[in-house]
Amino acid sequence: MSKNYLIILKPLDWFFFGGERTHGEGDESDYLAKSNLFPQQSAVLGMLRYQLLKQNNLLTVTGVKKTPAEISAINDLVGTMSFNMTHKESVVDFKKIKKISSVCIAKENVNKSMGYDFYNPVPLDYGYEEEINFVEIDNLYLNRNIKSENKNTAKIIDDNNVFDHKTYNNYAKWQSQSGNIVNESDIWLDKRKIGITKPKEGENNNEKSFYKQEYLFFNKGFVYAFFAELDEELQSDKVFIGGQRSVFDMKVIPVNENTDVQKLHEQNIPLKERDNKRDNKIVLISDCFVESLEKLNNLCLFHWSASVPFRNIETTTEKENYHIKPKKSKIKYHFLQRGSVLYFEPNNRKKIEDLLNKNYLQTIGYNIFI
Repeated sequence: MSKNYLIILKPLDWFFFGGERTHGEGDESDYLAKSNLFPQQSAVLGMLRYQLLKQNNLLTVTGVKKTPAEISAINDLVGTMSFNMTHKESVVDFKKIKKISSVCIAKENVNKSMGYDFYNPVPLDYGYEEEINFVEIDNLYLNRNIKSENKNTAKIIDDNNVFDHKTYNNYAKWQSQSGNIVNESDIWLDKRKIGITKPKEGENNNEKSFYKQEYLFFNKGFVYAFFAELDEELQSDKVFIGGQRSVFDMKVIPVNENTDVQKLHEQNIPLKERDNKRDNKIVLISDCFVESLEKLNNLCLFHWSASVPFRNIETTTEKENYHIKPKKSKIKYHFLQRGSVLYFEPNNRKKIEDLLNKNYLQTIGYNIFI
């Protein structure tokens, strides 16, 4: 029988989550490597797969080929390969790992039922949502629904003229279940390390050899958290996730077995967003991938959104060394960032939900919305 868990990840030192802005190699190198605020959901899935293999003594010794019986046991435990955007629905079965929620921020609070307050980003329209009206105005294109130069399109009208892009900072605001608002700087600390890459044999140092790398840590009490539904018991442990083998203390807490993990996550969304749903608005509570942005744009009056790049790690259970540098997918995808909001005519809601509802993504905590 499946069991639901609340999984807490507490860093034991400064950590780094890689993304597109890394040192890279050759022409792709970047002087500044800046950590993402969150691990990718696919990385969290990979961590769980690794831990289940470790608990069942199925990690391969380097250079020792696995037997057919071992490969079969591994496939039955975690599936045949990692999450892959190109395979989609055909490889959504991760066997004992049934579903994971989006990773969020949590803060220790003994007065809460699970012992934590959960934080999610404020919607990007926070503070303006009650003042947003749509009118038709010629040649003012604030969304991308443009058919021709003569086509009217929806534009946000702020009657009180209070929006100021110089002071707007909803991208850096987070809110708890009760609606308490904190800034990004209240949650994370950062530090930068200056270094030099050792040149290859026969090469001289050059300006690309020098780099600056940003690491993160939490202010007191904050941790990462997510829910997982598993057909296998998971044990608390020290885990590696992110760049430079960042170390976290993974605390595993059993929770209500009769509630879907996504519902458990949604229960921790602030009441304002969870209980006051609107027929003409969707809030993304995880990063979301849409195969056709053109279709989404045509269905929306307006979307207040940002994007984040994504590449999945490509692995299979045929590999003989789980400690080698992971291989990233060649294709770079762009996801709509959590906190983005979509506005539309109420009769278009079902069509937009159909664009967002992707089982292969929702299984690992992407494409969650309310």
